[in-house]
Amino acid sequence: MANMPPPGGGYPPGGPPGYPPQGYPQQGGAYGPPQHGNDPQAGMGQPSPYGNAPHAGMGPPPYPGYGPQAGMGQPSPYGDAPQAGVGQPPPYGNAPHAGMGYGPQPGAPMGAPPMGAPMGAPPMGAPMGAPPMGVPMGAPMPQQAQGGGFNMLKVVGIGVAVVLGATGIGAFVWYGYTHPSVRIVNVTGKDGVSVTLDGQELAKDLKNAATENAAVVVTKNVASGAHKLEAKDASGKVLESFTFEFKSGTNGYVYAPGRAADSKTCFIVQTDEYKTISVGLGNQDRFKTLDPTKNIWELPTTIEFWFQDTPESVEIKTKKGDSSNKTVTKRALRQAPCDDPDFMD
Repeated sequence: MANMPPPGGGYPPGGPPGYPPQGYPQQGGAYGPPQHGNDPQAGMGQPSPYGNAPHAGMGPPPYPGYGPQAGMGQPSPYGDAPQAGVGQPPPYGNAPHAGMGYGPQPGAPMGAPPMGAPMGAPPMGAPMGAPPMGVPMGAPMPQQAQGGGFNMLKVVGIGVAVVLGATGIGAFVWYGYTHPSVRIVNVTGKDGVSVTLDGQELAKDLKNAATENAAVVVTKNVASGAHKLEAKDASGKVLESFTFEFKSGTNGYVYAPGRAADSKTCFIVQTDEYKTISVGLGNQDRFKTLDPTKNIWELPTTIEFWFQDTPESVEIKTKKGDSSNKTVTKRALRQAPCDDPDFMD
């Protein structure tokens, strides 16, 4: 059979279709034998009319005015090979300008985010929420540091709390310094004694303290300075009225309204020492009676126990192996008959 291609179309084994051997018609309307004596290359486009072999991936542009497919420019009619990724060469043989073909735009790497998107955004074509470039799929998304504003507010809040706390403590200490305490005890022998300070009620219906009893003692704080004290019995009769100056920074005061100068009741400051090693005969001046001719006293020292005895023992902390003698002193304000031998040294 004449003019029939051999089995397999006459193609060499493994060769691509499109250019059968010379002398046989082409399949699918492909180009025939070369017009200028040059063999077309496998998989090539239309041979150049100037005798040069067409370049890989070249072919006639599908539309007028557009560069060739596959990111290549159209072959120059003057024999210049088109450059990859460029548009149609100018008609005078100069190299075509970059960025005119179908290739990616210069300056933006493949897979980079579109123009205007922040760096680190998903590349073009990636679904929303995908990790940024350089982060493998499935890896946790990098988190931006948060809570800076909260931390600042926390620091400010702590600072304000510290300032307010220090202010409150300072105010409390200042109040105690300028407002000494006054303990009022009725030893008149009758119930119902009342006391006013500058006309304002200070203590009302005081019960008689026939013996030492802290439960019937009233404690008040008085602003330092001169004040008028007045005591009345249950019937309203004035027992005494006088002006007294209270001082700041003292150990406090004791007031026995209506107490007569010849009263049989006295107030004693008791001092007891506690030692780790018993040496000597004990402390001197354990009992000190306040002036029996008065009815209001400024306390000479700090008092830990009011109208009661000091404890039998106290805890003294020492380090292991410490053989030195340590002493702790406790003081109490006691009430007793002025001639009580138990309160005499």
